[in-house]
Amino acid sequence: MRLAFHPYLHSRRLKERLRFVDAPTLIIWGEQDRLLGAEHAREWQARLLHAQVALIQGAGHFPHVERPEACLPTLIEFLDTLSAKEVPAR
Repeated sequence: MRLAFHPYLHSRRLKERLRFVDAPTLIIWGEQDRLLGAEHAREWQARLLHAQVALIQGAGHFPHVERPEACLPTLIEFLDTLSAKEVPAR
């Protein structure tokens, strides 16, 4: 019951706050996530200004643990893309 009413690292305002994130963002999500399905990744992507989604096949809620061999190249490719672009200074 405590988890349901005061979940750890949860904010009811997160959805509304995502639009303020101006940084390029990579959302790595497990395609077989049964806790939060892939539709959540697409919703976050729609709310973030500069986001892309990488669905990791064969992974559930912890793709970085379950399929690190798939996550790492995805992350490196994203970072390489960023380093190749001119990132605007704040």
